[in-house]
Amino acid sequence: MILCPDLPGYGDSDMPISDDLAHAIPAAISDGLDMLVPQLAPGFAEIDVIGFSFGCSIAGLLCNRLADAANSPKPRGLVLYGPSALGIRAASIERTQRLGSGLSRTKREEIHAANLGLVMLSPGAGPDATTVRLQDINVRRARVRGKALSQSGVLRDALSSRPVRALAATWGGADAYLAGLHERYREALSRDYPDSPILIQEGRGHWVQHEAPEETAIFTSHFLDSIPPRENEIAPASHQRMEPYP
Repeated sequence: MILCPDLPGYGDSDMPISDDLAHAIPAAISDGLDMLVPQLAPGFAEIDVIGFSFGCSIAGLLCNRLADAANSPKPRGLVLYGPSALGIRAASIERTQRLGSGLSRTKREEIHAANLGLVMLSPGAGPDATTVRLQDINVRRARVRGKALSQSGVLRDALSSRPVRALAATWGGADAYLAGLHERYREALSRDYPDSPILIQEGRGHWVQHEAPEETAIFTSHFLDSIPPRENEIAPASHQRMEPYP
């Protein structure tokens, strides 16, 4: 079972209950899991958590919260796509274009295409119409700005308490935010989880799961399948593995 919620302040979700995003957003997700998991997956005591970009900071904070809660499902594995909030200043990137009010759809999509090429996709990878449309939908429904949290060290701090049994991460070798910082990110993630699998997908940008969905899914699936059961715990049936097309 996969649960993929819109974070508070994004998509179809309500706004966070406070401006303290580091508390309000993980709390809302935790409350939702406490309600939904017993209904949809009775008997499941553990869950795996995946985060992307700003969502990596929320994923780490959520795992900390779940690990400390008496009656919540416990976090087992954590997978990070394009991680942030490790206390490492992101690489300088060219300033993106702002979206003003009253723009035509054509102009909006022109700006989205330029911005996607600067910060989200690999260099020279012009976005197709579907990608531009998806970006427009996401931006229109984003009412919270997570930049400050992404530039903080909250994920680093959350991982220091080792809230999950296993950690994995993947990002693009051409990720504009991580340019020249790959080893620093690897070291930061390995500090508390030294055996973590880390995949740098060469030629891919920040939105790595969008540019390389199959490779990212295979990496994620193999990692989650590899997490050993706890002592005296029966290993769950393996997920159906996804293999690359010939």
